[in-house]
Amino acid sequence: LALGDDPQHYPRLEERHNRLSGLLRNRRMLLIVDDVWDAADAQPFLVGGQDCRTLMTTREPEVAQQIGLPEQAIYRLLVLSEKDSIELIRQFSPESVEQDRKGVERLVQELEGLPLALKIAGSLLATEAAMGWGVSDLLDELAEGTRLLKEQAPADRMDFSGQTTPTVAALFKKS
Repeated sequence: LALGDDPQHYPRLEERHNRLSGLLRNRRMLLIVDDVWDAADAQPFLVGGQDCRTLMTTREPEVAQQIGLPEQAIYRLLVLSEKDSIELIRQFSPESVEQDRKGVERLVQELEGLPLALKIAGSLLATEAAMGWGVSDLLDELAEGTRLLKEQAPADRMDFSGQTTPTVAALFKKS
């Protein structure tokens, strides 16, 4: 829609690929495809003219290799160390780190050093601290959200798009 066309007009994947390619051919644009879990899903987005670039993210190193990019085009972004993760949370909610260091360490482990998840958690902690809630409250909510995310959804409510760890998914849902 942002390119001035509705993808619903093109029911087949091949038609959508061709239309996107045509729309980007003479444009200077950065196309961002986030959280690719299968190389086949990335292929339709490898489009655009010489002034277009595509940035794809994935947590699966083999997906980046299967796309067929040269090694120098693949950038491996590491997760944050525990120390850096705690410091990131401290930037948003210093009182949480001071009041419950062990809880923050547990939160960092649950969020696997993922910068975006840590940033969201830090922001939530800052907001919730103003209401008298702390790290243990957020951990409890994430545990409950994780439990719910692991439950089998009714067939008409299945969502296969959120392929992330349950704790991170629960955090995104809460934010």
